[in-house]
Amino acid sequence: MLRERQVERLIGEALRHCPNGRTIAEERVASFLAHELRLPLAEAAVERLNLEWCRHAWRALQGASYADVTKHAQTYRPRKAA
Repeated sequence: MLRERQVERLIGEALRHCPNGRTIAEERVASFLAHELRLPLAEAAVERLNLEWCRHAWRALQGASYADVTKHAQTYRPRKAA
């Protein structure tokens, strides 16, 4: 339900602006969720979360918009090596 109601809602919001951007939207939402939960990216995957972490994730994503996700991606994007 977390994926259907929250994650897909954010991805759907992104796809309205860029219909071919599903992959980047999924990566950005996953990174945003990991940051909000203060977990490593691999551990913050929705399918790996237990019930307690799903509740935290629901609250973290409930008020978020894709604009928040994009702002996070722009703020915390990895720096290119020189």
